[in-house]
Amino acid sequence: MGLVGLGCGIGMSMASSAAITAITEKPEIFGKTVIYVVLIEAIAIYGLITSIILSGYARSNELIGLGVGLVMGLIALGCGYGMSMASSAAIAAITEKPEIFGKTVIYVVLIEAIAIYGLITSIILAGYAYGGV
Repeated sequence: MGLVGLGCGIGMSMASSAAITAITEKPEIFGKTVIYVVLIEAIAIYGLITSIILSGYARSNELIGLGVGLVMGLIALGCGYGMSMASSAAIAAITEKPEIFGKTVIYVVLIEAIAIYGLITSIILAGYAYGGV
């Protein structure tokens, strides 16, 4: 969960900074900027789900649990950082042209999909590692 928190913290701080700067110029885009920050927050939920799944297996094999946790943690770290860069650029773009919001959010959602793949992979690996699948 530590790497997940690190990735989300980096991502949310960078996106939030861009959002705060943008809404000082155009307060009407506040709702749109929040969406970018919330998308990054979703990665923390994926890490929490992985942690809950692994907590049930914590005493059976710590190394396998560490490996499964690292899968989600490293993916979340990369996605959090990538989403921060894309979100910051998207927020700057919608400050200039609010009508392109729908197009810019697609790029951020594509990065979010990688985090979802990490969650699915973690669940599958945990199931195989602990004989559940």
